[in-house]
Amino acid sequence: MPSVQLSFENRDVVAFTGVSERALRHWANRGVVVPDLADAVGRPGIRRRYSFPNLVECGIVLELLEYGINIRQARDILRFVRRMRYFHYWPGQCFLVVQGGWPVGLFVAKAPRGHMAEVTARFPKVPKRLPLRAKLGVFLERMLRDADQGESLLIVAVHAITARMVSVTGLPVPTRK
Repeated sequence: MPSVQLSFENRDVVAFTGVSERALRHWANRGVVVPDLADAVGRPGIRRRYSFPNLVECGIVLELLEYGINIRQARDILRFVRRMRYFHYWPGQCFLVVQGGWPVGLFVAKAPRGHMAEVTARFPKVPKRLPLRAKLGVFLERMLRDADQGESLLIVAVHAITARMVSVTGLPVPTRK
C-alpha cells in the first residue's frame, strides 16, 4: 500500500498547482497562502511545508488572479473561505461568489448532514434579503434581474479545484474533520 504524503514542499506545490516558486514565496510573505505545517520565515535551514488545504488555496488564488482579482483581494477572499469553514467540511459542491473583488457568498450543496445550498454571507447589493438557505440559481436570478448591479460576478467552483488537487496528488478526497 503506497504511503500518503500529508505535507508538501515548495517544489511539490509548484508541480501540483502550476504556481511559480517566486509567487509562492511572495504569497507566504504577504499572508495570502501561508504554509500550515512549517514556515521558513527568518529561520535558515527550515523548509516551508504546505498542507493539502494550502494546495487548494493556491488553486483558488490562481483562478482569482486569472480573472483580474488583485493579490490583496485574493488574500481577503481566502480569509472569507476559511472563515466559512470550507476546509472543515469539504462539501461535495461549493461555489464562491465574488463581486467587485469582494467575496459575497459561499454556496454549499451536498454537504454532510443534508445541508442544501447554504448561503454563508449576506449579499450587500441584493435589495431583498435572501433566506439563509437559498439555491445558487435563486441568488443569480435575483442578481441578474436587478439592473443596478453594475459589477460582474465571478463564480469559482471551489469543489472542482479540490478535485483537481485530489487528482494530481493521488490523495483521497478529504472528509469532514
